Amino acid sequence: MAPAAWIYPVYYIISGYFVLGGIFNLIQGISLLNGKDQNVLGMFAYIFIVIAAVRILLGIGLAAKIEIVRGIVNVFCWISIAQGLLSLPATIGLAIVIGPIGWVGLVVGIFNVISAGLMIYLLGETD
Repeated sequence: MAPAAWIYPVYYIISGYFVLGGIFNLIQGISLLNGKDQNVLGMFAYIFIVIAAVRILLGIGLAAKIEIVRGIVNVFCWISIAQGLLSLPATIGLAIVIGPIGWVGLVVGIFNVISAGLMIYLLGETD
C-alpha cells in the first residue's frame, strides 16, 4: 500500500527544517566567535558550529534518504521524546512559577515531543 499523499511533502519539509535549524546554529556560532568575551564564549561558538554542521548534514541526508542518517535521526527522535516527557513535570512547574516565559517553554517542549513522534512516523512510512 502506498503512503498517503501528505507523507512525502511533510517528510521533505522536516528535512528542510533540519537544514534551516543548522543554518541558524551556524549563524549563532559565528556571532559568538565575533563576540567580545572570547575566553568564555569561544568554546560555545565551536559547539554551535559543530551542532550546525551535524544538523545540516542530517537534513541533507534525510532529503537524500540515506539509510544510516535516517537511523541516526530515528534514535535522536526517541531520545528527544524521552527527554521531553521526563522534563515535562519540571517544565509545568516552571510555567506555573515564572509565568508567560515558562508557558512558552512548555509549549516548545510539547511541540518538540510531537514533532519527534511525527518524524519517527514519517521515517517508518517512507521506508
